[in-house]
Amino acid sequence: MTTGKAGIGSALRSLHGDLQITADQKLTKVVAMLDGLASRGDADVLIAALRPRLARLRLSRPLNFHRILFTPFDPLIVSISDYVPSTPAVPRTVLGPLGDLVREADPDLVLTFKALVAATPGDAYTPGTPVGKTIWAAAGAILLTAKRPPDWQQISGMRDAEFAPLCKSLGSILGLAAKLHDIVAAEMIGVAPDTAAVEQLLAPLNSDDTKTVAMLIALLNANMPNAAAVRTLNQALALQSCPPALRLAANQAQDFILGALETALPVSANLSQAPASVERAADTLDAQATRLRGQNAQLARLGAARSRIDTACRAQFSDFMTRHVFASLAHIANADDATIDGFERDARALRRFEQAARRIGGAASYDQTLRASAEKLRPHRNDSIATKTDKLRLAEILLGSQAAAELR
Repeated sequence: MTTGKAGIGSALRSLHGDLQITADQKLTKVVAMLDGLASRGDADVLIAALRPRLARLRLSRPLNFHRILFTPFDPLIVSISDYVPSTPAVPRTVLGPLGDLVREADPDLVLTFKALVAATPGDAYTPGTPVGKTIWAAAGAILLTAKRPPDWQQISGMRDAEFAPLCKSLGSILGLAAKLHDIVAAEMIGVAPDTAAVEQLLAPLNSDDTKTVAMLIALLNANMPNAAAVRTLNQALALQSCPPALRLAANQAQDFILGALETALPVSANLSQAPASVERAADTLDAQATRLRGQNAQLARLGAARSRIDTACRAQFSDFMTRHVFASLAHIANADDATIDGFERDARALRRFEQAARRIGGAASYDQTLRASAEKLRPHRNDSIATKTDKLRLAEILLGSQAAAELR
């Protein structure tokens, strides 16, 4: 029997191949099992290449100390193979070692976190939940003065010289994370941040520390791409009168955002999450198009990214319609009120998805799919009155009242 590292590596590669083709439901169970391990170690290799798929599934994950500690950096986290030091990206391999440094430096902080988690339902972590806000500032202060572990290169895949600048950037932004969190949370419920509030986030930072400033600018653009205050900030940073270091940071952030649009698919596989993800993608594409006006090479890259995201949105919308509308019609005659409510909720999510996705492109495709749904939702002569009513209600949600009236 094979033993040791070689044997473990072989087993992991074999299981990784199985996970690549496994069903979403099984993958969810595997991830839950890994989340339950006290130390995952080499098990992280299993899911490294599956992270884009996991992101689209939007699985409910435990309130893990390391995960919540680095939540503010979610839009910036990349694999070590995709990491470029001159960008605002954060390599995933550093999160474990840096989280361990914080845990070892302040055990009481971990106890405070655990106590709050114990009082917080596992599925209740939202932008308004203060779990992360209890540890971010304290953890940031620790990272600002942290000593490099002797095995840093081995455990992170990073050069020794990269430790101090990275800790400085992460520590500085964690010190601002609570303020950023509150601004983003308010914006999500329709309270737009003012320009002064956004500028105040940049004020404590050293403008010559381009990596840290680029990180914060990228986070603002990732979390609130269409906020007027963020657009105003972007315009100011693009001016020739802007200090060179700040303009360099803005350009680094811009390049990272554009690269993310080129490589990541923002379309969630979860219908309840999908409309918001498509709205955010549309906002980001529109905001970047405005900022890149006149920069032909960058605009060409953005156009290619828009086309790729458009293709993904159209495919996902068609799949959602098939699974959540067309398949449901086979059971609509015998559905109870709760099930009908679920059908209507899905229809509203689909309509919101479609309206956001049209901003990206593919209007003709959505028109064609919706016309097909109209024919499938047209009541049959032998349908009961209740079934006819339920079908027409779905048609009204998806197509509008006038189109639904024409199906009677």
